[in-house]
Amino acid sequence: RNTVEFSAYAFNQDRVKSETTRQNFEIKLPTVKKGKTYLISIGVNAYENPAYNLQFADDDARQTQEILASRLETGEQKVVKISLISDYNSETRQVTEKNAAKPVIKAVFSLLAGEDRAKIKPEILRQIPNYNQIEQIQPEDTLIISFSGHGYADQNGIFYLLPFDIGKETNKLSAEVLPKLISSDELSLWMREITAQEM
Repeated sequence: RNTVEFSAYAFNQDRVKSETTRQNFEIKLPTVKKGKTYLISIGVNAYENPAYNLQFADDDARQTQEILASRLETGEQKVVKISLISDYNSETRQVTEKNAAKPVIKAVFSLLAGEDRAKIKPEILRQIPNYNQIEQIQPEDTLIISFSGHGYADQNGIFYLLPFDIGKETNKLSAEVLPKLISSDELSLWMREITAQEM
């Protein structure tokens, strides 16, 4: 269709109908907009407390990025890749990457929800790969999130993801430690303003 006709009329308090007004609208631009795919892969191999360290979470995140991006990237489909990884040197046990921290993860969701970049601390923005390509997500966009790392469910059924910055003295997940984790409730709040067609 090249045109759409709109019509309008009204009734007064005596239920007398007015004349019908008609207006044609010419469609000049395509109505279907190609969306982006935001591919967020979180891999927490290293933790502030080394007792929680894993061996393959970083590779999970990197492989997810590589495999999914190669299948999704087409001439028309733009893929924005965001890898949030914490890792360590297997010989020295020293942390080499630590951008899978809670404030960084939250900042990614804030950007997708349309928050102004100026409100996010520059040192946090610098830890987000391709942050300058992240825009407020649109209904035609797709959001894919993967997480590799430790998880925890409390006795109330609330699920938690463990980011890098859980604290160095975290021997057990006590009530004092839980605010450092990412709860399912918190994640839902972060995603509330994200209006992607598919998540």
